[in-house]
Amino acid sequence: MRVAMARVLLGRPEVLLMDEPTNHLDIESIIWLEGFLKSCRRAPHDLARPRVHEPHRHAPCAEIDDGEITVYAGNYEFYERERAIREANREAAYGGEQAMLAEGNKRFIDRFSCARPPGRAGAEPREGAGQD
Repeated sequence: MRVAMARVLLGRPEVLLMDEPTNHLDIESIIWLEGFLKSCRRAPHDLARPRVHEPHRHAPCAEIDDGEITVYAGNYEFYERERAIREANREAAYGGEQAMLAEGNKRFIDRFSCARPPGRAGAEPREGAGQD
């Protein structure tokens, strides 16, 4: 695994996406990899699960969600906070849109329905009706 990774790194790829690159590496290899990536002129990217990410790393995080890429300027903790804020804002906006649609639908139904206005549930008797 280490030889394969070294071969790729030394091949100077333009884009480097690594999925949990420290898996199966001993501590010396991890230290070497971090040093190599810090000295690298290219922008390396690693894909890691939340609990695996080292909190001391200050590399920006990018999220790919629903075909959209969002880059967060801080470390992973910053990403978690900002993502939670964005999600809360998105949910609030959606709730507001749903409330507006419900109100608009209610006004449309009230305006064009054939129902009688409140208080006029039954038909008023006509004069002379029912008197034979």
